[in-house]
Amino acid sequence: MPTPKKNPPARVTLKEVAKAAGVVHTTVSRALRNAPGVSAATRERVRVVAERLGYRPDPMLVALASYRRNFERPAYQSTLGWLTNFPEEHGWRYRQIMSEYLAGAKARAEKLGFGIDVVWARSLAASPRKAADTLLARGIRGLLLPPQPEARTHISLPWEEFVAVAFGFSLTRPPLHSVSNFQFGSMVKLVRQLHGMGFQRPALVCARRSDERLNFAWSAGFRAAAEAAGVFRRDLLHLPTKLEEGPFLKWFGKAAPDVLVVDAQIRKPNDLERPDQNLVYCWLLKQGVSIPGETSLAVLALPKGEKNFGGISENGEAIGAAAVDLLTASLQRGDLGLPAIPKRVMIEGNYRPGPSLRSPRGARNKE
Repeated sequence: MPTPKKNPPARVTLKEVAKAAGVVHTTVSRALRNAPGVSAATRERVRVVAERLGYRPDPMLVALASYRRNFERPAYQSTLGWLTNFPEEHGWRYRQIMSEYLAGAKARAEKLGFGIDVVWARSLAASPRKAADTLLARGIRGLLLPPQPEARTHISLPWEEFVAVAFGFSLTRPPLHSVSNFQFGSMVKLVRQLHGMGFQRPALVCARRSDERLNFAWSAGFRAAAEAAGVFRRDLLHLPTKLEEGPFLKWFGKAAPDVLVVDAQIRKPNDLERPDQNLVYCWLLKQGVSIPGETSLAVLALPKGEKNFGGISENGEAIGAAAVDLLTASLQRGDLGLPAIPKRVMIEGNYRPGPSLRSPRGARNKE
């Protein structure tokens, strides 16, 4: 005789937890999500009861709620803070990619029912405690931290009261969840594309400070891809501490690359009206170097809508949206404080052709 199947134990419901804890079921839901408005004592009592009864969320109901939310206009939930840390209040806007991050973040936040306030960190009180009180008084518990002005930046706040997501690698302390461009993978994709177009002497030009901000991902990706393609040469790397016209032109004359891969951050100082102007490009034109005749030029992290150069885009708005997804998911779970194991979400860039890139003579154009 076959052994009769046992019915699975009935799932513990929110109402059963609420009855045992002496609260209503909506309080149980909010307590388990660390939602504001529930006292610490009530949250702890509900958690203890839920654990004792073996309560677990029903994944099918969670999926149904998510499905329904996709067809409803989200109600306003709270405000997220875009916490900038440049010496000047609007210094972060100098790089167009920062505005793309914010645009993508705002679009995604609005869809989820959140607002975003831009907050200049240096306008807050010097005391971490007072700075935190100001943020909390504005209803900001979730923080987006765009790239810092310097590598290896540290920021002090009572982090146990916030949920935070950083952009890129420049913030090294505290260790937070972060979202960034996949610089290594994007560089590998670009070098493979250039090699496929027939370039045999690709060179990388990048200030060491910029490479360091990205954990040296640009130079590592370039070397790995160029070595795999059999076209790597050490003299085709120009990674000075500070990029200067004279030393660059001297190196360029000796190295004679057929394509330059340059950092998009290399711009004319304080030229906010012409964010597409690249210093390397200007220096070469001044010397009478034809682009893309004598040498081609590929730009890293092309801004959205850039039409003067070819290279690799960073998909900035997708990065901003991914940061909001990561932040709001943590907020809704009530995961306040520093993560035990920080997550890193990486978005790969896309190759984009442009007038600064042309296959060498005699090579088959594979764009």
